Amino acid sequence: RPHTQILPIRVFGLRGAINMASLSEAIGYAASRNVDVINMSLGGLLPDEGLTEQIFDVLDAHRHLVIVASAGNENLDGVGFPAGIPGVVSVGATNMTGNRTFYSSYGGGLDLVAPGGEIQNSLSGGILTTGGTWLDGFWQGMSVPDYTWGLALDPLGKYVQVQGTSFSAPIVSGVVALMKGEDPKRRLSRDEIVSILNQTATYDGLNLSKADANRYRLQKEVGFGTVVDAPVSRPSGIFPKAKPVSAQEYFFGRGLVNADAAVQAVKQR
Repeated sequence: RPHTQILPIRVFGLRGAINMASLSEAIGYAASRNVDVINMSLGGLLPDEGLTEQIFDVLDAHRHLVIVASAGNENLDGVGFPAGIPGVVSVGATNMTGNRTFYSSYGGGLDLVAPGGEIQNSLSGGILTTGGTWLDGFWQGMSVPDYTWGLALDPLGKYVQVQGTSFSAPIVSGVVALMKGEDPKRRLSRDEIVSILNQTATYDGLNLSKADANRYRLQKEVGFGTVVDAPVSRPSGIFPKAKPVSAQEYFFGRGLVNADAAVQAVKQR
């Protein structure tokens, strides 16, 4: 039975606003508490030098710490920031049929994929989770929560359908926690844990959509790392693949995370 504890640290402000200095401080605080894995279900296109340096410093100082981040919901060739920082495990999203979701970024810097939900109608396709909790008097004098971040399935919004790579990343973080649970003496380094994640990931059950197959053909023709859909400079927070890869790796990284295989691999070490 896993004995996992969660250390929640809030970095978002009103209506989802985020301050990079606060995020950097939160990462440093979590690392100082000797956590095993940090999940970042957030990101954007523009990098931040201070946050990048903080992540590098934390990874250098804590050789067992694994940092996981969502790849981005921009449907771009290349993951966003901070998922694209070397050493961070970036996670894209798949839907119920094993396709890449319409929003999930791909290509450069993508490591793994996990279910992220794709809401096709009002009843199914998303990730089922709990919504906001309203307590009488708790929000007195405040304007939040004043919007929904999912498709409510009941009048009070206690349960919602959601979608996004923000929900794929914590699946991988949870798998890392299970792996750590089988390594109580922390014999395995971060590199070994990530290597096991990659080696046990699978393409079984994953399918290329016709649109993605055509997109890959076009990208292969003009060259990987080249923007083909607009004559504009790539945002500096995006990290394209500079070398040819298979269509599967292009859209799914090393594949769909496999919790059972990853945990069993740790047990066998």
